[in-house]
Amino acid sequence: MATVLIVSIAVIGALAVAVLAFMLLKRPPPSVDQQVAELLDQGKVSDASRLLLDNERAEEGVQVLIKYRRMREAGRILLHIGDHKRAAEVFASLRDHETAANAHLKAGDRKAAALEYRKAGQLEVAANTMYQIGQHAEAAKIFLEAKQLQKAAAVLTELGQTKAAAAVMGSWYSSSGDHRAAAKSYLKAGRIREAAHECVAAGKHDKAAVLFEKLGEFASAAKAHMQAGNPEAAALHFERVGDMKTAIRLFEAAGKWNKVVECHKRDKNWLALGNIMMRLEKYDLAIEFFKRLTPLDEGYNEAAMSQAAILESLGDTEAAKAKYKEIIEFKGLTVANSQALFALCTLCEKTNSPDVPLQYLRQFGASGAVGEKVQMWIERFQALVITSAQTIMSNMEVGNEDVLQAGAAPAAAKAESPIAARTGIADRYEVVDKIGQGGHGVIYKAFDKILGREVVLKFLFRNQVPSEMARRYFLREAKTTASLNHQNIVTLYDMGQIGDNLFIAMEYLQGITLEDYLREHGNDRNYNELIYIIEQLCSALQYAHDRHIIHRDIKPGNVMLIGPDRTTVKLMDFGLAKALDDNPHKTQIICGTPLYMSPEQIVGDFVDHLSDIYSLGILVFQLFTGKTPFPAANILAHQQFTAPPHPTTVNSQVPLAVGEVILKAIEKKRENRYQRSMDLSDAIKAALTPQAAAAAPAADEQLVSVSEAGAAAADADEEVIPLDI
Repeated sequence: MATVLIVSIAVIGALAVAVLAFMLLKRPPPSVDQQVAELLDQGKVSDASRLLLDNERAEEGVQVLIKYRRMREAGRILLHIGDHKRAAEVFASLRDHETAANAHLKAGDRKAAALEYRKAGQLEVAANTMYQIGQHAEAAKIFLEAKQLQKAAAVLTELGQTKAAAAVMGSWYSSSGDHRAAAKSYLKAGRIREAAHECVAAGKHDKAAVLFEKLGEFASAAKAHMQAGNPEAAALHFERVGDMKTAIRLFEAAGKWNKVVECHKRDKNWLALGNIMMRLEKYDLAIEFFKRLTPLDEGYNEAAMSQAAILESLGDTEAAKAKYKEIIEFKGLTVANSQALFALCTLCEKTNSPDVPLQYLRQFGASGAVGEKVQMWIERFQALVITSAQTIMSNMEVGNEDVLQAGAAPAAAKAESPIAARTGIADRYEVVDKIGQGGHGVIYKAFDKILGREVVLKFLFRNQVPSEMARRYFLREAKTTASLNHQNIVTLYDMGQIGDNLFIAMEYLQGITLEDYLREHGNDRNYNELIYIIEQLCSALQYAHDRHIIHRDIKPGNVMLIGPDRTTVKLMDFGLAKALDDNPHKTQIICGTPLYMSPEQIVGDFVDHLSDIYSLGILVFQLFTGKTPFPAANILAHQQFTAPPHPTTVNSQVPLAVGEVILKAIEKKRENRYQRSMDLSDAIKAALTPQAAAAAPAADEQLVSVSEAGAAAADADEEVIPLDI
C-alpha cells in the first residue's frame, strides 16, 4: 500500500514538471523594450543604447545616452548616423570645440565651424575659414587675435579700411624692431602718439618732439628735444609745464644765459645767480651777487663759502681767510657750520699759518666724527708749529719730486734707482724697466727672483711721507689693502721701507688705463662695453666698502683694462690717497684728483664710501659724454657749489634715464647719492639695457612732414644781462 502511494506521488510530480516545462516553452521571448529596461536597471546604459542602435532605433539610443548624461557617446552615435549638426551641438556643450568644428564642416555650416575653431584656439584656421566664406571683417578680427598682423592688414586693405590697416602694420613693424617703419605706418593711421613713441625708439628724437608738441604733451616733447640735442627747445617746454629747475639747467646747457639770469632775477635768487657767474668764470659778478645775501638770509653760508673759494682760487688767500672767519663769527662754532672751519684749516695749512684756525679749534667742543676731525686738525697744526720752528732753526732742505724732475737730485738720490742704492731689496727684486714717474714717486717693472713673477715696484718720494707717523700709517694701510682679494682689484704682494724710501710691490698688469681707453675711443660709445666696465668697478668698490676700505682717488688713470679684449677691469692704488693725506707735515695735501674729488674731500670734511661713489659718478659721466662735468678752471669751487649739466645736454646720445642716474651719483649732499656702489651699477643697467638692445637709428630721411619751428640753435656767444645792482 505504501509502495503504491509513493509511486503515485512520483508520477504526479513528473507530470507537474512536464506541464510546467511545456508552459514555459510556449511563452514568447522578452521585447527590445523589456531588454533595454532590464539593462538600464542593471546600469548598463551603453549596452542599452547599443541594443537600440542594433534594432534601428538610433534616435532612441541617443536619447537614452543624453538622459543618462553620456554626451560624448551620444555625439559619436550622431556622427555615425550622419546627424552632424546635432553632433556638433553635443560636442560644443562638452567644449570639445575642434570636434564640434569638424562636425559643423560635415554639416556644411562653415561659419559655425569657424567660430568653433576660434574657441578651440585654432585661430588661423578659423580666420582662413571666415575669409573663404566672405566674412572678411570677422576674418580680420581673428587674424589680429592670432597675431597674424600682416594678413589682418591685407584683409583690412581689401575692405577699404586703410587707416586700420596702417595701424596694424605699425604694430607689426614695432614688434619686428623696425621702429622707423612703424612710425610711418602709425602716422598714416592718424595714431600720432604711437608714432611719436616709435620715433623715440628709432632714435628720431627731433621728429618725436614735433609729434608730442602736436598732441600738447609738452613734458614728453621736452624730453625728446633733450635727446635730440636741443636743450633750448626742451627748456621752453619744461618752463611751460612748470618744471623750472630743469628748465633753468637746460637754458644753461643751451648757453642762453640771458634767459637763465632773467628767470633767477625775477625770483631774486642771488645765490643761483652767483653760482651761474662762477660757472661762466665771471668771478667779479659772482661776488657781487653773493654779497647780496646777509647772514640772516637762507643760502648765506653757501654764498659766503663760494666767495671764499673764488678769492682763494684768485690767489687772494688773506681775503679768503677773512671770509671764512666771517662765516664762523656770524654763525658760531656749530657742527652745521663746521665746513667753513675745516675749509679755513685746509687753507691755513697750505699757507703755513696754523695760529689762525687754532684759536677756533680750541673753542670747538663738538663730539662724534666732527669732534674727531677737530682734534685731528689741532694735532696737525700743533705739529706744524713745532716742525716750522725746527726747520727755521736747522735750515733743512727736503728733496722732493720737483727737484728730481728738474734733474738736480740731492746727494741721497743720486743713485740710478732706490734698488741700486739698497742692496737688501735687490736680493729679491731685479729691476727690468722704469715704467714712469708721477707726483707720488717712481714706478718700476721688476722681477721677483724668489717667487719667479713680474711685479710693479712703486717707490714714494721722500717728501710725500716724511714723518715717522705717516710711514707707520702707510705701511698699515698697505697691509689692509693687501687683504683685498677681488678679481677687479690689483693684488698687492709686498710693502716695506728701505732707508728713507717706502715701497709697495704689486701685480704687474699688461693693458691700458681707462684714460687711454677714453682717448682711443673718442666719441665712439659701446654701451654694452660701458655696462661691463661700470659693473666691474662697482663690484670692486662694493667689495672694499663692505670691508670698510675707501679708495679716495677714483679716476681713469687708476683703472686698468686688461685681457685679450681689454675689458677686464683692475682698480689700482686703494688707500694710497688717505695714506698720503694723513701727514701733518706736508705743504700740499694730496687727497685725490680735483676733477673727481667730492665736495667733502675738498673741504677736508669726514670722508666715507659715499665720496668714492661721487668720484665714480664723475668717471661714469666722462665715460658716457667724453667730458667731466666741470672745467678745470676753479674746479674746487665747481665741485662744491656748481650744479652739473645734464649728461644728455653734453652728449645727446646719452639716454635721459642714464643721465638721471649719473646726476644722482654726483649729488653735492652725500645723503642724496646712491648709498651703495652696486645700487649705481644696477640703476645704470636698468636705464641703459633697453637702449643697448634697441635698433640703431635709421638713415636720416624725412619721416614726419610737419614744421619743426621752436628748436632754435643755442647762441654760445650771447652776452649775459648786465648786473643791475
